[in-house]
Amino acid sequence: MGDKEFSESTIEGRWKPAEIKQRVPLIRSYTDKIAHMIPAGSRSIELGAGSCLMSMLLGDRLGEIHCADISERFLREISARCADVLGFDHGRLNLHAFDMSGRLPFPDASFDAVMFDSSLHHAPVIWNTLRECRRVLKPGGLFYESTGSASRHSTGRMPAARSEER
Repeated sequence: MGDKEFSESTIEGRWKPAEIKQRVPLIRSYTDKIAHMIPAGSRSIELGAGSCLMSMLLGDRLGEIHCADISERFLREISARCADVLGFDHGRLNLHAFDMSGRLPFPDASFDAVMFDSSLHHAPVIWNTLRECRRVLKPGGLFYESTGSASRHSTGRMPAARSEER
């Protein structure tokens, strides 16, 4: 079973309001740590977003919010459920369905923040995905990756991509 099929297989049996509410404190524990690093009105993308909970919890800091996942159905349905639970305006999310292992469908230096919430390890070739993150991230932009643990995450500022990487 591939990632897309696995994601879609969890739509019906999981992601009920009580489960979503249980996930929020963990995700908030790391979004609270990085919120001050994101300038107000930033343009962001959360890759492997699934629920888009990270983006929603940072929503008061973010301007244009993009969330991407391999399954359009999972992304649309689960992010809507999460938005209902949080009271977040689901219409603020720009949802995209694509495989993050290829070239990201955005121009160079498109985003102030590129984020992963427990999803980077799903990239078949992590180095390709990281190279693409660097390409679409503005110079000095925020890169954030969480492993799903309040104590294990990576945050950094990315220098501009070199011309041979574009």
